[in-house]
Amino acid sequence: ESEIAAEYLDAVGQDGPRLVPEDPVQVAKMRLQMKKFNEVVPVCYQFLKNGDPAADKGMIAVIEEKLGKFVAVLDAVGPFALGSQISLADVHAAPFLHRFKILLKHWRGYDLLAGQDRVAALLAAVEALPAFAETTLTPEQFIGIYELYANQMKIEGGKFAGRGQSSL
Repeated sequence: ESEIAAEYLDAVGQDGPRLVPEDPVQVAKMRLQMKKFNEVVPVCYQFLKNGDPAADKGMIAVIEEKLGKFVAVLDAVGPFALGSQISLADVHAAPFLHRFKILLKHWRGYDLLAGQDRVAALLAAVEALPAFAETTLTPEQFIGIYELYANQMKIEGGKFAGRGQSSL
Protein backbone atom coordinates (compact mmCIF):
# COMPACT_ATOMS: atom_id res chain seq x y z
CA GLU A 1 0.00 0.00 0.00
CA SER A 2 2.88 2.40 0.62
CA GLU A 3 3.61 2.78 -3.08
CA ILE A 4 -0.03 3.65 -3.74
CA ALA A 5 0.03 6.36 -1.06
CA ALA A 6 3.35 7.70 -2.38
CA GLU A 7 2.01 7.84 -5.94
CA TYR A 8 -1.04 9.76 -4.74
CA LEU A 9 1.09 12.25 -2.77
CA ASP A 10 3.32 12.71 -5.81
CA ALA A 11 0.28 13.44 -7.99
CA VAL A 12 -1.24 16.04 -5.65
CA GLY A 13 1.98 17.55 -4.29
CA GLN A 14 3.32 20.87 -5.49
CA ASP A 15 6.93 20.87 -4.25
CA GLY A 16 9.98 19.19 -5.72
CA PRO A 17 10.51 16.93 -8.69
CA ARG A 18 7.85 14.41 -9.66
CA LEU A 19 8.53 10.81 -8.67
CA VAL A 20 6.39 9.36 -11.46
CA PRO A 21 7.88 10.16 -14.86
CA GLU A 22 5.79 11.69 -17.63
CA ASP A 23 7.04 9.23 -20.25
CA PRO A 24 4.70 6.18 -20.28
CA VAL A 25 7.60 3.85 -21.11
CA GLN A 26 9.50 5.06 -18.03
CA VAL A 27 6.33 4.68 -15.94
CA ALA A 28 6.01 1.06 -17.10
CA LYS A 29 9.68 0.40 -16.26
CA MET A 30 9.20 1.99 -12.84
CA ARG A 31 6.16 -0.15 -12.07
CA LEU A 32 8.00 -3.29 -13.17
CA GLN A 33 10.88 -2.37 -10.87
CA MET A 34 8.46 -1.94 -7.98
CA LYS A 35 6.76 -5.26 -8.78
CA LYS A 36 10.10 -7.09 -8.79
CA PHE A 37 11.17 -5.40 -5.57
CA ASN A 38 7.91 -6.39 -3.88
CA GLU A 39 9.12 -9.99 -4.21
CA VAL A 40 12.24 -9.18 -2.13
CA VAL A 41 10.46 -7.81 0.94
CA PRO A 42 8.61 -10.91 2.19
CA VAL A 43 11.65 -13.18 1.89
CA CYS A 44 13.75 -10.71 3.89
CA TYR A 45 11.12 -10.62 6.63
CA GLN A 46 10.91 -14.42 6.52
CA PHE A 47 14.69 -14.65 7.01
CA LEU A 48 14.61 -12.15 9.88
CA LYS A 49 11.87 -14.18 11.60
CA ASN A 50 13.51 -17.54 10.85
CA GLY A 51 14.08 -19.62 13.97
CA ASP A 52 15.94 -22.45 12.22
CA PRO A 53 19.60 -21.67 11.44
CA ALA A 54 19.72 -24.74 9.17
CA ALA A 55 17.31 -22.94 6.82
CA ASP A 56 19.47 -19.81 6.51
CA LYS A 57 21.40 -20.79 3.39
CA GLY A 58 18.24 -21.63 1.49
CA MET A 59 16.62 -18.36 2.51
CA ILE A 60 19.70 -16.40 1.50
CA ALA A 61 19.63 -18.08 -1.91
CA VAL A 62 16.02 -16.98 -2.39
CA ILE A 63 16.83 -13.41 -1.29
CA GLU A 64 19.72 -13.24 -3.74
CA GLU A 65 17.59 -14.70 -6.54
CA LYS A 66 14.86 -12.09 -5.93
CA LEU A 67 17.42 -9.27 -5.70
CA GLY A 68 18.89 -10.47 -9.00
CA LYS A 69 15.50 -10.20 -10.68
CA PHE A 70 15.11 -6.68 -9.25
CA VAL A 71 18.57 -5.68 -10.51
CA ALA A 72 17.77 -7.08 -13.96
CA VAL A 73 15.07 -4.43 -14.44
CA LEU A 74 17.05 -1.48 -13.05
CA ASP A 75 18.78 1.07 -15.27
CA ALA A 76 22.30 -0.35 -15.72
CA VAL A 77 24.07 2.93 -14.93
CA GLY A 78 21.90 4.44 -12.22
CA PRO A 79 22.45 5.46 -9.59
CA PHE A 80 18.66 5.52 -9.22
CA ALA A 81 16.28 2.84 -10.48
CA LEU A 82 15.49 4.68 -13.73
CA GLY A 83 18.88 6.39 -14.13
CA SER A 84 19.95 9.81 -12.96
CA GLN A 85 16.59 10.95 -11.55
CA ILE A 86 14.93 9.62 -8.43
CA SER A 87 11.56 7.95 -8.98
CA LEU A 88 8.81 6.28 -7.04
CA ALA A 89 10.68 2.97 -7.43
CA ASP A 90 13.57 4.38 -5.38
CA VAL A 91 11.27 5.86 -2.75
CA HIS A 92 9.57 2.48 -2.48
CA ALA A 93 12.65 0.24 -2.37
CA ALA A 94 15.23 2.28 -0.46
CA PRO A 95 13.56 2.35 2.98
CA PHE A 96 13.21 -1.44 2.93
CA LEU A 97 16.78 -1.92 1.67
CA HIS A 98 18.09 0.45 4.35
CA ARG A 99 16.14 -1.37 7.06
CA PHE A 100 17.15 -4.86 5.94
CA LYS A 101 20.78 -3.81 5.48
CA ILE A 102 20.83 -3.01 9.20
CA LEU A 103 18.55 -5.74 10.52
CA LEU A 104 19.85 -8.75 8.61
CA LYS A 105 23.46 -7.83 9.40
CA HIS A 106 22.70 -7.38 13.11
CA TRP A 107 20.25 -10.23 13.71
CA ARG A 108 21.42 -12.84 11.17
CA GLY A 109 25.02 -11.87 10.34
CA TYR A 110 24.08 -11.48 6.66
CA ASP A 111 25.31 -8.59 4.54
CA LEU A 112 22.42 -7.91 2.15
CA LEU A 113 24.56 -5.70 -0.09
CA ALA A 114 27.60 -8.00 -0.42
CA GLY A 115 28.01 -8.67 -4.13
CA GLN A 116 25.03 -6.45 -4.92
CA ASP A 117 26.83 -3.42 -6.33
CA ARG A 118 23.86 -2.05 -8.27
CA VAL A 119 21.53 -2.32 -5.27
CA ALA A 120 24.19 -0.77 -3.03
CA ALA A 121 24.58 2.16 -5.47
CA LEU A 122 20.82 2.77 -5.54
CA LEU A 123 20.62 2.69 -1.76
CA ALA A 124 23.67 4.96 -1.33
CA ALA A 125 22.16 7.51 -3.72
CA VAL A 126 18.91 7.63 -1.75
CA GLU A 127 20.65 7.59 1.65
CA ALA A 128 22.68 10.63 0.51
CA LEU A 129 19.51 12.70 0.05
CA PRO A 130 18.89 15.12 2.93
CA ALA A 131 15.19 14.18 3.02
CA PHE A 132 16.09 10.53 3.63
CA ALA A 133 18.54 11.32 6.43
CA GLU A 134 15.99 13.62 8.06
CA THR A 135 13.22 11.02 8.11
CA THR A 136 14.86 7.67 8.83
CA LEU A 137 15.49 5.99 12.17
CA THR A 138 18.91 5.26 13.61
CA PRO A 139 20.26 1.70 13.31
CA GLU A 140 19.75 1.25 17.05
CA GLN A 141 16.10 2.22 16.74
CA PHE A 142 15.52 -0.26 13.91
CA ILE A 143 17.26 -3.02 15.85
CA GLY A 144 15.15 -2.39 18.93
CA ILE A 145 11.89 -2.20 17.02
CA TYR A 146 12.53 -5.49 15.20
CA GLU A 147 13.82 -7.48 18.18
CA LEU A 148 10.47 -9.23 18.50
CA TYR A 149 10.68 -10.35 14.84
CA ALA A 150 14.21 -11.68 15.35
CA ASN A 151 12.94 -13.72 18.29
CA GLN A 152 10.03 -15.23 16.34
CA MET A 153 7.53 -13.28 18.49
CA LYS A 154 8.46 -15.45 21.51
CA ILE A 155 8.51 -13.99 25.00
CA GLU A 156 8.84 -16.15 28.10
CA GLY A 157 9.13 -14.82 31.64
CA GLY A 158 9.21 -11.23 30.39
CA LYS A 159 12.24 -11.88 28.14
CA PHE A 160 12.66 -12.63 24.45
CA ALA A 161 12.88 -16.39 23.97
CA GLY A 162 13.44 -16.90 20.24
CA ARG A 163 16.56 -17.21 18.13
CA GLY A 164 17.59 -13.61 18.60
CA GLN A 165 21.00 -12.52 17.35
CA SER A 166 23.02 -15.07 15.40
CA SER A 167 25.59 -15.25 12.66
CA LEU A 168 26.06 -17.39 9.59
